[in-house]
Amino acid sequence: MKPSFYLVFLVALLTLARQAQASCAADLTPEQASQHLQQGQTLSQKQLYWPAMQALHLAQGYLCTDSQQIGAQAARLAAPLGKAQGQQAENAGQWFSLTPDQPGAFQWYELGGHFADADRMLIQALKTTPQNRQLAELAISHFSGRELESFQANNKTRLAITGQYRMDPAHQAYANKLPVEQIGRLLESLPGTLPDAYLEDRLNLFRLQQEAGTDMQKVLSLQQQAGQLQARWPQDPLSKVKNHLSDAGAWHYLLRDPQQAQLQQDKIFQAKKDLAKRLSRYSQVPELLSEAMNLYRAMDDEPALNHILQQAEQLGDTALSANRPRLAADYFRLAGNWQKEEQASELADRQAQQQASQMQMPDISQYQQLMNNPDQIRALQQQALELQKKLQQGGQNQDAEQLMDELGL
Repeated sequence: MKPSFYLVFLVALLTLARQAQASCAADLTPEQASQHLQQGQTLSQKQLYWPAMQALHLAQGYLCTDSQQIGAQAARLAAPLGKAQGQQAENAGQWFSLTPDQPGAFQWYELGGHFADADRMLIQALKTTPQNRQLAELAISHFSGRELESFQANNKTRLAITGQYRMDPAHQAYANKLPVEQIGRLLESLPGTLPDAYLEDRLNLFRLQQEAGTDMQKVLSLQQQAGQLQARWPQDPLSKVKNHLSDAGAWHYLLRDPQQAQLQQDKIFQAKKDLAKRLSRYSQVPELLSEAMNLYRAMDDEPALNHILQQAEQLGDTALSANRPRLAADYFRLAGNWQKEEQASELADRQAQQQASQMQMPDISQYQQLMNNPDQIRALQQQALELQKKLQQGGQNQDAEQLMDELGL
């Protein structure tokens, strides 16, 4: 009976061994690893160092069995190559690269197994461009992986060649604090990014638009005021503020500490509420009131949103009583009262048809007086040229002659 028992035991061991081998999740086969190793050697001899480094890195993938020590051979070749090329990139100030085929010092050191040097280069790049959210996200994930016990186990062969490695805690601390710093920077910039002067300009222009009516002279003046507003604020401050809030939210997603994440989220929400309150004070401009509504809606602030909806309907009723059906329709649309919006729109269309036949053209004598005054013409042309310059500085190219035509100059 004994021999039979041992025979069964040996068969069981062989079966378990086969199952373990069959279930091994290898990155590649020994044959593939050998091909990558040979390819890396060939490319290195041709001085195609980065493709060579990538091939050597592939050769170090996990194998179920590595009797020929292919991974160790590849690591021994990659270490000096990564060190030499990494130092060269570091001396050139190329600490990190997001372009796949243009490696920086970080990439060279990392694939060469010089992990402390790679960490140092990543932090150097991050300190140079702390507002680079993509790089910050990569750094946070990078150092989180470094502190895992599996990192040492997975890189045992490389570390046996390049030496022991311990992550500098200061590196991880710097990467983890960046989101908080950037959120603070963005939120602190909001008041200066959206000055009251801009909102007042928007309000004054809207009032002028409402007063223009069928007076052609006022319409021309309105065009001129609109051009001046665009020249004064070539980059819309309200759009910039919304972008800052969006960026702050994106930085918030990088926070790993739950308490810190909640604290920063509360700050972002408060900034949105403050902005919504500022905009709602300019409810005479439907577009600004709409922006306030969007902020409250995004924050799920139902009480504040309902208050704005009621305010919009009241403003619509007031505008309708003042015989401004187009403005009333805008407010009813914001309030979500589609029946009133439809009625006001129909009334506005009829009013527009009547006004079109009553358009008051400016007195021809005003144009004759202008044409007989060369100094005034030159002053208006200079104004158009200055307007063109400001628009170009804001990234908007427009011909001076076209500007003068649009502004009635």
